[in-house]
Amino acid sequence: MANMDKVLIKETTLINIANTIRSKTGKTSKFLPNEMINEILNIGGDWSVFGYKGFPDWLIKEYNDTLEFSKINEFSSSDLGKYARTLLIYDNKNMLYESRSNLFKNYNTLREIKNINIAAKQSGTNMSSAFYEKTELIKVENMINNGNYKCTDVSSMFYGCYSLISAKNINLNNVTNVFSMFYNCTGLKEVTLFNTNSLKSLNMMFQNCISLVTIDFFDISAADNLYAMFNNCQKLENVPVFNIPNASIVNSMFSNCYNLTDQSLDNILQMCITGTKVGNKKLTEVGINHTHFYPASRIQALPHYQDFLNAGWTIGY
Repeated sequence: MANMDKVLIKETTLINIANTIRSKTGKTSKFLPNEMINEILNIGGDWSVFGYKGFPDWLIKEYNDTLEFSKINEFSSSDLGKYARTLLIYDNKNMLYESRSNLFKNYNTLREIKNINIAAKQSGTNMSSAFYEKTELIKVENMINNGNYKCTDVSSMFYGCYSLISAKNINLNNVTNVFSMFYNCTGLKEVTLFNTNSLKSLNMMFQNCISLVTIDFFDISAADNLYAMFNNCQKLENVPVFNIPNASIVNSMFSNCYNLTDQSLDNILQMCITGTKVGNKKLTEVGINHTHFYPASRIQALPHYQDFLNAGWTIGY
């Protein structure tokens, strides 16, 4: 295997594989690891998608097994994607050396990503489009950015991952660009982000996330571009009070968000009040321009409407 000293498989995984082979073949003998491949091939299953060293679909589904990569000296994307449906990367800072955009471009079998470190040890700060259109990806959990060269660009990282439901514990310290990070993640329902105070470009970050109902607070106070950040999040109901003192581009931020609660609308008014660098101080600028869903009378009844006016803003319709 290029650029890797070895690939380790957990002992429990080998036992599970052997037990499954015995249950499917009726054999009672023990198997050496190098004998298991032929046994698996004889049983059949979707072998090709995992490459010649992979395991067939029935085995992955039954045990959700994970191969552990060990003693990795240099990262090679051609070595990944064909070994397991659940990618579990340990000590990733020792393995990602170069600019890594489109890192997993050719591997569409990823279902789950855990404990991934997006920092690099020697060079490379770009993870843009790393999981672009991984349409089988369902879950991402525990992403960190710890290393000598912290990643700054995760734009389009999960672009088009329409099966992605959950992205939890995503640490974005030192990241500045999250443009289109979750664009067209139409199944996304849960996302938790932290250490976000360095983010600058958040344009279209959640555009077309049509299943997203609630977005928890995360710090965007350093952001300058919020264009279409939540555009077409049609089920979005609950948004926090964002603080946007450095934002100059906010147009269409909440366009086509038809289900915002009164509390969320009032939170958006409070957000606007902090947007001192916004040139066109109209509520329509941030995308609240649906007279059918948000008539002026509804906006005028919100608790912070007068403060909104006093800060130089108007409804705009």
